[in-house]
Amino acid sequence: MARIRRWLRQRPRFGDKGQALVEFALVAPILILLVVGIFEFARAWQAFQVLTDAAREGARNAVIDHALTATDVENIVRQALDRAALNSANIDSLGVNNLTGGGAWTRATAARGDQTEVFLSYNYAWIWLRPLLGWFGSDGTVTLKTNIIMRQE
Repeated sequence: MARIRRWLRQRPRFGDKGQALVEFALVAPILILLVVGIFEFARAWQAFQVLTDAAREGARNAVIDHALTATDVENIVRQALDRAALNSANIDSLGVNNLTGGGAWTRATAARGDQTEVFLSYNYAWIWLRPLLGWFGSDGTVTLKTNIIMRQE
């Protein structure tokens, strides 16, 4: 009996040296996906802020400068997007409306106090999440929309 006890004490025991590596291998893909998702959503939020600022710049110029046409305002918005490194070719819809007059915006129909709206719809493409979204049948883009309403001065 003493021999068996001595053999049990001397026998090599299995350690937990590889346990941390296995746990990390299981958790690492989830952690990486979480970090990439946070980064992608931050980029999308930044792009939405750029779109809002570009629409605001176009609306502000529309209500101040009496010589601008709707095409001039749209060009101002496109230039603002290009300056912020967003491709203006990805614009889905862009327009200027006179909300008070009930129709398309022209400087002749806009009177003091009328509300002018600049609306913008942009197709934003995910960079790193696009392959993952492709597995679920998505094309990897999302449409960001914004509109700004200002009163004529």
